[in-house]
Amino acid sequence: MTAFRTIQQQFTHGIRNPDSADTVDADEARRLGVYQSLFFNNIMNFLQSGFPVIFGILTNAQGIALAREFFARHSCRSPYFAQISQEFVEFLSTSPACLADYPPWLPELAHYEWLELDVSIRRAAFEVEFWEGNDLPGQCCVSPLATLASYTYPVHLLGPDFRSPEASENRYYYVVYRDREDEVAFTVVNPLTAMLVNMIEQAGEALSLSDIVSGLCGQAPSLSPEQIESGARQTLSDMLKSGILIAGD
Repeated sequence: MTAFRTIQQQFTHGIRNPDSADTVDADEARRLGVYQSLFFNNIMNFLQSGFPVIFGILTNAQGIALAREFFARHSCRSPYFAQISQEFVEFLSTSPACLADYPPWLPELAHYEWLELDVSIRRAAFEVEFWEGNDLPGQCCVSPLATLASYTYPVHLLGPDFRSPEASENRYYYVVYRDREDEVAFTVVNPLTAMLVNMIEQAGEALSLSDIVSGLCGQAPSLSPEQIESGARQTLSDMLKSGILIAGD
């Protein structure tokens, strides 16, 4: 390893880990401190902007400590600030040891907040056309601007006034999407509706009403085909109106 490479690694290590930085004298420590503050403050400000609910619930000391852990220990694969939120979510999901003093719902809330950001800036491979008809189209698919997610905590309720929910034995299902006004929205859905959306997502192609009913009958045998078709019609209609679903080719 070249001497310059060694110096680079010492420099970056000193920025990420201020307490363990090895400096020659006070002047060098002062100059390094400028970079330490600049880099960390940028990361801190970005995390606060990307995860306002989390950093609104945590105390200032907790927020700073968590950001420090992320900055010091996580090796980001992307230099783009727009992807730091995703890196933070990955850090929380793979670093359980450092979360011992934090609420157990933290990784799930982080994913939910990241998903809202992701949907807000997501680019579709084609122009999304919202359904304008009164009847159902021949086939439906999930909009590329919509994503189904599930959690063990009611993440949409978490905030400074509600920070100690109990984990549920049943999952909470959400669809986060961009609506007709290009605004990010979400809806809480029941398990059967989540099953419907997931089935269409996993199909990789647009499905007809009969395809959807047939698939749901196999997954929900306690319901009659008539019940499933009636519910599917209403759900498809509602989701086409909101923009969660779009007409297929």
